[in-house]
Amino acid sequence: MTMSALNFYQIFFIVFTVTTALVRTPFSLAHKRAKRNQQIKLTRRPLTENLLAFLVGIGIIVLPFFNIFTDYLDRFNFIPPDWVRIVAVIGFVFSFIFYTWSHLDLGGQWSPVLETKSNHRLITTGIYRHIRHPMYLGFFFWAVLVGLLLPNWLTLIASWLSFALLYFIRIPAEEEMMIDQFGEKYIEYMKATGRIFPKI
Repeated sequence: MTMSALNFYQIFFIVFTVTTALVRTPFSLAHKRAKRNQQIKLTRRPLTENLLAFLVGIGIIVLPFFNIFTDYLDRFNFIPPDWVRIVAVIGFVFSFIFYTWSHLDLGGQWSPVLETKSNHRLITTGIYRHIRHPMYLGFFFWAVLVGLLLPNWLTLIASWLSFALLYFIRIPAEEEMMIDQFGEKYIEYMKATGRIFPKI
């Protein structure tokens, strides 16, 4: 499919994905510098983490792009009401906000895998004052809505499963790591905050 044949929603997803990748780039470079400077204290579950990242990437990035640029998945397409795709666009805007905001608040504490650093700090300010995992809230909007933005049943199911992997496997492992690192301080933080949504 040529770029001229793409519709607004497909172009929007491409721009969104490229922009979010650009947001993460300086943090990825900072993480690589930290590894070179031997500031990483402990990396946990490296094999599981790499497999999880691969599966999530397939669900929320690879399949949507495959759907956009090939016709192999067209048999799974469906036609939603226009308002559904408009809601999906709005949701993706929120996804970008939470994704970017959480990166900025984490700063040098961000890591792509489960790691603790020699100077690791618990961030409880900014958006982390209310939510323990705001970056996953960004992924929630992305994963739940991509199959509606690019209406395709296979993409919808794969992206929802991707977020389920993050929520039920990655987040508990991350919280276990933080309890090991910070002990009672993190347990009290958990009591005062929501996992991906603020406590009411």
